[in-house]
Amino acid sequence: MERFVFQSPGKIYCGTAAEDVIADCCRQLKGNRIFVVTGRHVSKIKYFAEIIRSLEAAKLLCRVYISQQAEPTTESVDTLAQAIQAEQSDVVIAIGGGSIIDQAKAAAMLVTNKGNIKEYLFGGTKEVLAASVPVIAIPTTAGSGSEV
Repeated sequence: MERFVFQSPGKIYCGTAAEDVIADCCRQLKGNRIFVVTGRHVSKIKYFAEIIRSLEAAKLLCRVYISQQAEPTTESVDTLAQAIQAEQSDVVIAIGGGSIIDQAKAAAMLVTNKGNIKEYLFGGTKEVLAASVPVIAIPTTAGSGSEV
């Protein structure tokens, strides 16, 4: 597949070799402290290791968080948000399927919008007022659409 870029409102890079552009994407977002979220299975594959190596080679501080759940719970989102905040991360990278990407997006929002995720869900008392920590999504599946 030829590499191409789709932009609306963020950029979507399509094609292989994300490790070639991921550090540049972090820099464009003014990121130096990168928080990488993935699942157990993806964390064991060669491609994941290549992405981490490319971030480290670019001298970006990188913290890896391996989610232990196939489907995120409200508690796991809150815990992830606390971890991102504790690391003072300025970019979140989600590598995995829709659940990992959705969990990372929700947690990144909580870093800049105080409270817990239940307060923002249906019937919650809070609304999102501040932009989230930037999220870069690297989907390992097709069809969920959560990277959009």
